[in-house]
Amino acid sequence: MRYVGVAAASGGATAANSARREPMHETLSQWSLTELRGRLRGGEVSATDAVRACLERIAADNAALRAFIYVDEDGALRAAQEADGRRARVAGFGAAALRGIPLAIKDMIDVQAMPTTAASRVLAASAPAEEDAECVRRLREAGAIMLGKTNLHEFAFGGSGVVSAFGAVPNPLDRTRVSGGSSSGSAVAVATGMCFGALGTDTAGSVRLPAACCGVVGFKPTWSQVPVAGVIPLAWSYDHVGTLARTVEDAGELYAVLAGEAPGWRPCRILRCGVPRQYFCEGLQPEVAAGFERALNAVRTLGWTLREVELEVTEDRRVSNAETWAFHRNWHGADARALAQRRARRGCGVDADLAGAAAHVARDGRAGGAHRGAEDAAQHKAFQCAGLAVGHGALRGVGRTGDGRRAGQRRMGAGLAGALGRPRTGAGDANEGRSLSSRCIHANV
Repeated sequence: MRYVGVAAASGGATAANSARREPMHETLSQWSLTELRGRLRGGEVSATDAVRACLERIAADNAALRAFIYVDEDGALRAAQEADGRRARVAGFGAAALRGIPLAIKDMIDVQAMPTTAASRVLAASAPAEEDAECVRRLREAGAIMLGKTNLHEFAFGGSGVVSAFGAVPNPLDRTRVSGGSSSGSAVAVATGMCFGALGTDTAGSVRLPAACCGVVGFKPTWSQVPVAGVIPLAWSYDHVGTLARTVEDAGELYAVLAGEAPGWRPCRILRCGVPRQYFCEGLQPEVAAGFERALNAVRTLGWTLREVELEVTEDRRVSNAETWAFHRNWHGADARALAQRRARRGCGVDADLAGAAAHVARDGRAGGAHRGAEDAAQHKAFQCAGLAVGHGALRGVGRTGDGRRAGQRRMGAGLAGALGRPRTGAGDANEGRSLSSRCIHANV
């Protein structure tokens, strides 16, 4: 394992492979997960080829993009050789859905023998995890290869990807702009061919926002469908583990493994879909609004039934803020008392918030009424809404004081589980010409 921080990975096999820059590896690193899996099973390429292709991309681009915090080069190559050896001993790669597929894991999620830092100096010297988080264990059991840990907005508490002890993560389509957050490194790693899929976490948009900014598919599953054991919490009543991938099909395959569902992509041709324009479609930039309408028209051609719905959205953050404080308060030490005194003078003492939030959850259920609008939700298998109200902002000028505040979160965020967004950004868009709908819709059942 090697700590890479803001520097390029160097030495060992990575440097040697980077020097060669084999053309096949350049092409291979841009395949979808499902294409790679088919070619692995057909014997056209090896798992070692796939891992080396990813390591080459990391060596070439990570110094500038800072997508990875840690790269376990030796471990990944060893796992790839084991996968290739298994193929030599038995016919094909067996039934394991992800055997030989190199993946990346957001550094909020435990991976055995790797530290979990949450991109914070607070945990930078933490001991390696003793075991995998349950979601990682499921991926590994399916044969996936863990390349390393990806960068993020510190402790997942922000939507830009700028605030990190290991440096801001710029957008690979335009490095003067933000990559979105908090799962910024995972999105960038997928977009640039450093891995074939990645895990992120999503509490209020942290998988979907960077996916929208970087031109990949981000999927936030239904709450509790993917275990969060072994994941550092932001607000446990809202936290999800989600996937970032190059295609909707890839996202579906990863989700099937994570949720313990039967493997195999099952596209849905007829779906009842709610369209909550109120709140989610307010203040859209014209090009984003136009892309959203194209998406609606595209799914109509698939036979979907669309119906305008209203969902109650609350900006009451008492529960999530209280849960975040409950996890972080001991690290503040003497500062915690001063913070509590300041909040008490403003009439919002921390302990009172915690007590009030606990009563709120007891009265209204999980997440302080997060499932309001259940009548509409029960009648629809999916909801479609814009992932970003505005295009991704400039990297410079987004900082600790202005990032992640309520107005910014409302402008940047999508609020429904299962609704994925990707605005067309014009020049420099790696997916120019593709319909928004092909990358933004997924049923939340």
